Amino acid sequence: MSLRFLFLLLVIALQSACGGLEPMPGDTFYRLKELNTGSVGEKVAPWTEQSLAVERFRANGIYKDRAIALLQDDGVSLNQSKYHYWNDSPEILLQERFVEHALKQGIAGTVTSDISSDAEYVVVGRILRFERTRIASATHAVTIGLDLAVRRARSGREILYQEQLNFTQTMDDGEMPSAINLFSVGLDQLFTQFIEKATLSLSGTHH
Repeated sequence: MSLRFLFLLLVIALQSACGGLEPMPGDTFYRLKELNTGSVGEKVAPWTEQSLAVERFRANGIYKDRAIALLQDDGVSLNQSKYHYWNDSPEILLQERFVEHALKQGIAGTVTSDISSDAEYVVVGRILRFERTRIASATHAVTIGLDLAVRRARSGREILYQEQLNFTQTMDDGEMPSAINLFSVGLDQLFTQFIEKATLSLSGTHH
């Protein structure tokens, strides 16, 4: 039996074996769920009749990346999903989501993400936690931690209101689409809460 024939048999065997393997999963990209009226708080007293700017949110380490962060059930081990990604960085996703809330709740004459604009107030945000959490072998949750503040754009950039906000909720299943839904729900709750509390705090501020 020739070496060439043996080589052909080996190639055929390898191809047959590979054909029985499960294909590798492809990358999936996610956006936040569309913001609807039921996810937004009621209109509030405007913070300013002028412009409000929303800075790009800040994040460190794993929370800056598009790969979705995963916290393991030991409560300290963080890694990144190999196949599940945000369609943009969390820093931009959260900035854009807050702009949507600000517009719908009417907190300023105009709302922009352009920091060079002639805004009176600026909203700044820091992402402390933004992860899918594995609590046990079959139990998962979504955890969000934010540090939000509103400051004057000028006059010493004085911080007028600041708060740390947290959201954690378990999921009905461990599927990533369910997690994305909870990320959206959690952000909407936290942003609505912040706007309502900041409105009360700013009600005595002289423009």
